[in-house]
Amino acid sequence: MVQNIVSAWDKATDYHSHGREWYESAHTYLAGLATVYNTPLANVAGITAVLSPSVSWDINLLETEQVLLDNRDFRYRAYRENVDKAFAVRGGDLSRIRGPKVIAFATLLLHPRAHTVVVDRHALSVALGFKVEGRGYNTLPRIRKFQTAYVDAALHLGEKASHVQAATWLWIREKTE
Repeated sequence: MVQNIVSAWDKATDYHSHGREWYESAHTYLAGLATVYNTPLANVAGITAVLSPSVSWDINLLETEQVLLDNRDFRYRAYRENVDKAFAVRGGDLSRIRGPKVIAFATLLLHPRAHTVVVDRHALSVALGFKVEGRGYNTLPRIRKFQTAYVDAALHLGEKASHVQAATWLWIREKTE
């Protein structure tokens, strides 16, 4: 897995700079939403994270703002269960931020320098060296193995693990979609 991540990093040279800045940029944008909507940044990061599975970043941001507007009539593309969680998080129930991918994503959106890695199907595809479909890899022990592989690859590369994950995530999405 580590070699696959290092190899993807080497191929993703056009994405290194953006990957290094991705979580900081996302954090800054969400901090702006938190200010505009007078909502704690932790809630805004949580809303964004719980809405994120299977939606593009642009849609994720649009839907985050609709939740902040308390727009329950909007046609959300996020899973209905996740929309319900997002409204609960908006109301202050941060316990609805669950699952290794969602927790790691919320953490990095809130604290972009945190030492964690978001492992979704794109990050799995990078680590495994083939396109991953479905949910067969999302158990906590497996996710921890993939997070460790990203940390090990990042140490080898002299980078932060979240930067390696973000850059290779951008690269693999471009390559596979």
